[in-house]
Amino acid sequence: MTHHLRAQDPEQFDETFLPSVPTPSAAHPKVLRDELVAAAEWVSRYLSDLPTGAVNRPMPAEHRARLRAGRLGREPGDLGGVLEFVRDEIAPYPTGNGHPAFFAWINSPPAPAGVIAELLACTINATCGMGENALMDLERGTVRMLASLAGLPQGTGGVLTSGGSKANLLALATARTWFLTRRGSGDGAAYDRDHARLTVYYSAQAHMSVAKAASCIGLPAHRLRPVATDASDRMDPAALRAAITADLDAGLLPFCTVSTLGTTATGAVDPLEPITEVCRSAGMWHHADGAWGGLGATVPALAPPSTGASAASIR
Repeated sequence: MTHHLRAQDPEQFDETFLPSVPTPSAAHPKVLRDELVAAAEWVSRYLSDLPTGAVNRPMPAEHRARLRAGRLGREPGDLGGVLEFVRDEIAPYPTGNGHPAFFAWINSPPAPAGVIAELLACTINATCGMGENALMDLERGTVRMLASLAGLPQGTGGVLTSGGSKANLLALATARTWFLTRRGSGDGAAYDRDHARLTVYYSAQAHMSVAKAASCIGLPAHRLRPVATDASDRMDPAALRAAITADLDAGLLPFCTVSTLGTTATGAVDPLEPITEVCRSAGMWHHADGAWGGLGATVPALAPPSTGASAASIR
């Protein structure tokens, strides 16, 4: 059957679905400047007043319900409404991590340099995933600098992520690809067969994002292996080796071990070199999660427990 294409009648298209309000124009330079100055002054006051206020403030139920029931309006707002909304609706109910008396968990306080950097980054608003822009090379240079601080070898590569949870997800996905590709089962029926036998290992004290990352890449809970720790909450290499051996004997495929450089509960650092030896002998990837304590390697007094980080993430 042959279908003939013809020009469409413009009158058959109904554009009544388009918004009836005019498209808002770009802010006038002076308006933008005034609002930026107002926001900067508010940020400065907010940060300087933090120590004198409460660490945390309970949110009234009606306020919580109002935020959750937000709806888009038909009319565009003005720039000043952004600051007013944050000042009145958000800032009075903080997590508390900006207060000097906040000891609830590991969230860091707002850093002045970070406040300025976020503004500048949003202004340029470039992507590091494609195109030709300076930020792509800056990312590579920053990764190289961080790798050098951690004692990692020349040529170490990577990307900056939004946080440790995303980093663990990317690390496990990379480890899986590396492992299956080396086995010649990177795709097709061989991939399905081998992926169904993958097992991953991590300290029983590891961050919860490790198990979640494993789930995100398709590993069910029954193939995740929390490894016992010693009296200092460090992963026991002997227990790791025993778990790997048992899985190999059962016909499974151990592909990655995640060690921790500073657990969120106690700050314990797993013994990296013995873990690396176990992984090498089994042909596995070793990922060291340094989101919490990894940069301790730059402090001479704290560096010894991190010895061996350069051998992690084995290729």
